[in-house]
Amino acid sequence: MVRWSLAFRSRRSLADFGVRVGALPVTLPSSAGGALIAPWATRVAGPGCGGLLLLTAALGGCGGPCASIGAPIGLGVVDDERLTEVSGLAWAGGDRWWAHNDTDEEPALYGLDAEGVVRAVVSMAAVEPVDVEDVALRVEGGQPAELLVGDIGDNDADREQIVLLRLAAPDPEAGDAVASVSRTEWTYEDGVARDAEALLVDPADGAPFVVTQEPDGSAAVFRAEPASSVRQELARVGTIEPFGGEDTRVTAGDVSPDGLRVALRTRTHVAAWELREGEGLADAFARAPCVAPLTEELQGEALAFDHSGFATLSEGSAQTLWWYPWGP
Repeated sequence: MVRWSLAFRSRRSLADFGVRVGALPVTLPSSAGGALIAPWATRVAGPGCGGLLLLTAALGGCGGPCASIGAPIGLGVVDDERLTEVSGLAWAGGDRWWAHNDTDEEPALYGLDAEGVVRAVVSMAAVEPVDVEDVALRVEGGQPAELLVGDIGDNDADREQIVLLRLAAPDPEAGDAVASVSRTEWTYEDGVARDAEALLVDPADGAPFVVTQEPDGSAAVFRAEPASSVRQELARVGTIEPFGGEDTRVTAGDVSPDGLRVALRTRTHVAAWELREGEGLADAFARAPCVAPLTEELQGEALAFDHSGFATLSEGSAQTLWWYPWGP
């Protein structure tokens, strides 16, 4: 199958075509005049669709949240030898992002600018994590307030506890720094060790959520108490059925800063939910998501929202920082 790509350097250039393109990458050269050229896409007209270009085979029509996800934009290439095992990403405010590796001799958060260049390094040298797999953002007033770092990986399913690290959201413009980090030990309520790569914060009450990788391909959803403490037991609050192609392991997740959207990713797909008024994450995860493919990455393990879309990043050297606009 021919694979098409759409990678603008400017978000503004998407509007120049007068169409929104669905989550599968396609090419719309200027000579096409905005015409549809991808054989597996279709133009949908009718109430609520506005004649948008949707990939209906994956999105299931124009009514779900996936219909508002635009084609990926390559913001830049993260070409830094310190960031080759990226497993987590979080919005840092404005057009900045925080990224981290899953294993580091000196664990740190790396501040990326809009083109993927490292502009700040925040050291967490006072802690000795085992396998850091995701970072989640707690928002206040629409801006970053606190970062929650999940030392939750357990490939061999033999850890007696996993660990949550908390720190005040650093200023990405302040340059290098050393963070003051608090630590909470977590155990699963059923006493079973398991691997996990997704950490989220419930916008309803600030409770941290862990989404695991279960042996049958599904994902178990666990909730911690919102208040910080030395030790906590995670309560299971749901199960997410397998989604996203052959490899259904969930590798990252995030909630939008306005608390209205939540997404989980595998290495190849994204599952999306819209949060209804008064809902928490457990309520949303109880419903079936819409599922859409992501652009091809080497080993995609990171996803983070900003105010108008979400970014993804892969492990490996010189990987593209992708950004997907998500319209109303």
